Amino acid sequence: MKLVIAIVSNKDLATVLSATSAEGFFSTKIATQGQFLQSGQTTILFGVEDSRVDCLFEIIEKNVTKR
Repeated sequence: MKLVIAIVSNKDLATVLSATSAEGFFSTKIATQGQFLQSGQTTILFGVEDSRVDCLFEIIEKNVTKR
């Protein structure tokens, strides 16, 4: 089991949560504040089986926009 911590822009948050939930991943979101992305962001915590980590990364990568 791995803990994956993803910091996602608020603009992409709903898309990422919908996509990961549809694939059976459970998450906890924490509103965060800071200057990392220069705008609103949210930290998402995922508890993931070792064999599904790469799948989670692919889903997140497909559902965020590069800034």
